[in-house]
Amino acid sequence: MSPMALALDAKGRVNEGFLRNAYNGAVGQLIDGDIEGAKTTLAAFIRRVKRYRVGRRMVELESMCFDGEMALADGDQVIGRALLEAVASVPEGNDLVDPAIHRAKELLDQKTQ
Repeated sequence: MSPMALALDAKGRVNEGFLRNAYNGAVGQLIDGDIEGAKTTLAAFIRRVKRYRVGRRMVELESMCFDGEMALADGDQVIGRALLEAVASVPEGNDLVDPAIHRAKELLDQKTQ
C-alpha cells in the first residue's frame, strides 16, 4: 500500500490525522481555531522552503497553492486563505517559482471580489 493511500479514509478523502499534520501542523492549528499560531507556523514553513533549491521550492509552493485552492473549492475558507496567503508572501523573481505565487494571489483576489 502506498503512503498516500494511508492518508485517505474509506471514502477517498484525506484522513484528519494526516490533514492535521500538514505544513508542520499548521492545518491542525487552523482546524482548532488557532489562526495566529497557524500563521506563525506557516511563516516558519515558508522560511524553510525559501532555502530549498529552486526545483524543490517550486514543487513545495505549487503543492501548497493547490492545497489552498482545493480547500477553498471544498468550502474551507480559513485553511484555503491561510495556505494561499503563505504562498503569496514569497517574494517574486524566479521564473520557476513565480507561477505558484501569481496563482495564489489570483485566487485571493477572486475571493475578495
